[in-house]
Amino acid sequence: MSNLRGGWDGHPQQLDLGIRLSDPLRFLGNELFKDDIMSNTTLRDLLCLTRLCALFALAIFGCVFACSTVHATDFENGRPLTTEEKAARYDAMTHQDWFAGKRYLYRVRCVFDSKTSPPIQLQGKRVDLLAETERELIIGKPYRGSGIFPVYIAYKIENPGIPIYEDDQVIWKWYAFNGKESRSWENNLFDEHSQGSYHDGAVSAQNSARLLTFDPFFELLTGLSRYRCSGGSVPKLPYSFDEIDSREIDYPPFGTCVESRAKALDESDGTLTNITLDAPEYLTIFASSDRQEYRPVTEIATYNQQRFPAKGSQRDIGCTWEYELISVEDFETPARAADWFPNWPRGTSFTDRTRDKILRIPFSSDERKAIQDYILTTQKLGLPAIGWSLWTWVNALILMILVSLIGFKVYKSIRAE
Repeated sequence: MSNLRGGWDGHPQQLDLGIRLSDPLRFLGNELFKDDIMSNTTLRDLLCLTRLCALFALAIFGCVFACSTVHATDFENGRPLTTEEKAARYDAMTHQDWFAGKRYLYRVRCVFDSKTSPPIQLQGKRVDLLAETERELIIGKPYRGSGIFPVYIAYKIENPGIPIYEDDQVIWKWYAFNGKESRSWENNLFDEHSQGSYHDGAVSAQNSARLLTFDPFFELLTGLSRYRCSGGSVPKLPYSFDEIDSREIDYPPFGTCVESRAKALDESDGTLTNITLDAPEYLTIFASSDRQEYRPVTEIATYNQQRFPAKGSQRDIGCTWEYELISVEDFETPARAADWFPNWPRGTSFTDRTRDKILRIPFSSDERKAIQDYILTTQKLGLPAIGWSLWTWVNALILMILVSLIGFKVYKSIRAE
């Protein structure tokens, strides 16, 4: 049944109810102005401007609504993690312990960046020895009543021919921490000041794991739990966990991984992207920020169905640390925390800060004589085995050149007279 209505000329007209609902302004204009509104240029332009403004406002509203609804978890090609999954993952990363009860052997090499200065020297000595070492890392299981992992790490270097050592590798430094007390030791046979007469040892009631801070393998292996290994508590991250968006992705050749994005809370307002293995290891295999990008893990090794970083690198100030895993084996943690520490080698002079004592374990007479003969021989031959690093030789060469130039100038002046 058609609707009839009186028009403005008084005659009944049949109205077409098929008017486009998307154009209500035009219909209203026709009724008010008794004419097609689109024939009026001014009104037509006004109507077009109104349409554009409406579309623009609708687009902005749509974007805001989408962002507030999807947030940053609507990644492409990935399943967004739920809030519960993110919280469980963070808790697992913080309290993971699958790497404990193991002994690791690996090589570490520092590739210096010629464009910048060398990295900070460990205790100001022998950066060339620090740059390439074979390392032994032992992580025990926490002792009863403690949530801190006992740790032992040793730096090994090639034996330069010291007669008291028969192995191809000699320990240059080691550090041990049982959760309450820390001990460190340094082989001073390479120190030109000590002349091989003693080694340095120290006992402290607090953590002083400086060697661990220079180890890329340890940091990647333990993740957030490295603070429990070094005796500290897990610090607050520079990124808000509430703002981290994560998704489960397939990341060849590592398989199922988790990609996370975080936003810095400091003034930089930067973003960080991490790709980690899934549970339980959560090893970071890729990371990027607004400033740099690096792949800390390039190969994975498996031991007893557990995954470990086999090869990779990590950027540092002035160099890139490269590591390669040699072996992994189980290690039984000693029953008593006091038995965690290795015995002091002979020839060690150590300071016990917890008891305010200085003790010394002397070399045997045969060892002392062998070391003295070795030092005298290297001094006569001018060999660098007693601690002359590369920089020492360079400085000596520069000094010799300067002395030669001064002597030549004096000689010429004398001849001129």
